[in-house]
Amino acid sequence: MSGQSPETQARLQSINKFLEEIYGHPRWLSDILRAAGMDEDEITRLRSDHLDDYLAGLLRRWWSWMAEILPSRRDDIIVRRYGLNGSPRPSLAHLGHEYGISRERVRQLEKSALKRLRYPARRRRLERIAVETAREIFGGSDRGGCD
Repeated sequence: MSGQSPETQARLQSINKFLEEIYGHPRWLSDILRAAGMDEDEITRLRSDHLDDYLAGLLRRWWSWMAEILPSRRDDIIVRRYGLNGSPRPSLAHLGHEYGISRERVRQLEKSALKRLRYPARRRRLERIAVETAREIFGGSDRGGCD
């Protein structure tokens, strides 16, 4: 992991923090990939040779999917609060100022969006997207379905 750029490390940390929030306990991308049957060699190769491409593709697909299931303001709040767009994470107050609402209302919208994403079927969809994206990196087939 020491060969990763600070931006890549920050992006990976943001993703893992997001997953921890969704699952209510630490959950890492590597756990998801392992549970889907990827072996350690593939995960290591993904980490060492393809991590930037994988994370960019994964985040793009997650963001697109979340835009379909969450109201636009909630989608934007989740993406920005967890740094899933690659930008620094803004404070509740900053987002509140941008939207013309209180920081407490931003917190409520974030909490509501996270609650929607915690549904088991939606967590499974996040996982399928993570696995499908990894398989595409290695030239595998897209085995997951859409919800």
